[in-house]
Amino acid sequence: MAADEPPMTFKPAANGGNCNDCVWLAAEGRITETTADDFRRAVKGRRNVLIRLNSNGGNALGGMALGFAFRDMNASVVIGSTGFNKVSGFTQDEEKTGTCVSACAFAFMGGLYRSASDNELGVHRVFLNDPDSLIPNDNDNMLREGQMISALIVGYMQEM
Repeated sequence: MAADEPPMTFKPAANGGNCNDCVWLAAEGRITETTADDFRRAVKGRRNVLIRLNSNGGNALGGMALGFAFRDMNASVVIGSTGFNKVSGFTQDEEKTGTCVSACAFAFMGGLYRSASDNELGVHRVFLNDPDSLIPNDNDNMLREGQMISALIVGYMQEM
């Protein structure tokens, strides 16, 4: 995950067509502890939205919270980025390839329907040596934290 990647934003997009997947919400950037709340504000209670998700990850618990928010809103998730364009005054945003790795994979799991192409989805182990953690980074605490996070991930995956 790129620490300098800006926090995830949610922007409406459309390709100018008249179809179910011609309008989507572009979700791009680093996942934080508040990303799920940002998503809920962006959709304003709308359900069955299509999300184009493009992220190098971020906070693992934030990724799971975002996945729960996607599921709560019956959101469908496609991995991809969005090119924002205006052509002759009309919106013709472009669907581009993207990536969803690290904590983003947890968010992706929350989609009611999910779509990913080859080499777009990536997972790795959770890193416990976060310098911002309030828990001292000694072996005992890291082992406990690793076991707690593993249990949370397994429970999350079973629910999704």
